Amino acid sequence: MFVAGLPLTIMTLTLSLHVLNEMGRSYFDAGLVATATALGFAVGSPLLGRMMDRHGLRPVVVICGTLSTIAWVLLPLEYPLYHDRFEVNQVFLEYWLSHPVTYGLNPSPWLFRGGAGLGAWRADAGQAPQPIRVRTAPPAGEAFTVVASRRHSSPEQERLLAGLADSLGELALASVGSSLKFCLLAEGAADCYPRLAPTSQWDTAAAQGVLEGAGGEVLDIEGQVFTYPARESLLNTFFLALPAQAAWRETLLRLAKV
Repeated sequence: MFVAGLPLTIMTLTLSLHVLNEMGRSYFDAGLVATATALGFAVGSPLLGRMMDRHGLRPVVVICGTLSTIAWVLLPLEYPLYHDRFEVNQVFLEYWLSHPVTYGLNPSPWLFRGGAGLGAWRADAGQAPQPIRVRTAPPAGEAFTVVASRRHSSPEQERLLAGLADSLGELALASVGSSLKFCLLAEGAADCYPRLAPTSQWDTAAAQGVLEGAGGEVLDIEGQVFTYPARESLLNTFFLALPAQAAWRETLLRLAKV
């Protein structure tokens, strides 16, 4: 019975982690998905049993196994940005006078590391680390680049993007997985990363250290330094990541509050 129950347990756990990590939703949402999965098995199992009685065990197992394999193969194709950018985030938080000094390690196909007041570096495979720095304005002739995910957006996020386009001109959107959004900003490949949609602390804390070391900052929508106080939920509030010396800082804060 234990072995027979493993597929259901593994599938439920995998879907729950997907809802939490990739979709940035809450534990409540993950619980709903797990419950729906269990109910699906409860309803479907008697139907599968009847099919086995009519057609035999082997044909039903072959058909179900084939359909399940197709579904799990196609799932990464629905989220291609995460398919080739697996990230492991490590962060050390030291609170001094209620201000966090963050040192982040963000291994992916590249290694990003950095911390507030310490600097930031990027190392490609087999290469020595190179210092990185935010840019305060896009290069001449290049559009203002915002790191934003259309898949994980919200009405507030869309209003902010529309307001930035009205204030700063046509935007170029860049989208990468999870905490690499901060790293894109830290190495000067993008200008701004507003996030008015759900994220979790493990998506942001390490990469915030990298960005702060590169001359950037992460603020809440009130303009205060974004911190990680002890609380029950690991979900973040809305935040804005940008160069600390950005001339358009106040414009961004004003638009975030609309």
